[in-house]
Amino acid sequence: RKKVVERVETCLSKSNALLEKLKECEENSDKLDEVLEECIDELIEERKFHVVGLEIEEMFRKKSKEDSLNIS
Repeated sequence: RKKVVERVETCLSKSNALLEKLKECEENSDKLDEVLEECIDELIEERKFHVVGLEIEEMFRKKSKEDSLNIS
């Protein structure tokens, strides 16, 4: 649980930092492409993490189901 909480906190702080950068781009549009690219990269990384988490969850679900079938 602690690792999940830490990961969520990290995600939130990164999201907030990127949001601040985007707000700065309202005044200085020269940096917009660079910041958007950074946002996209970060979203891709978070999506990969999410997909891996779903795969692990599915593995536990299957294992739990197999275990319950073996017991009965």
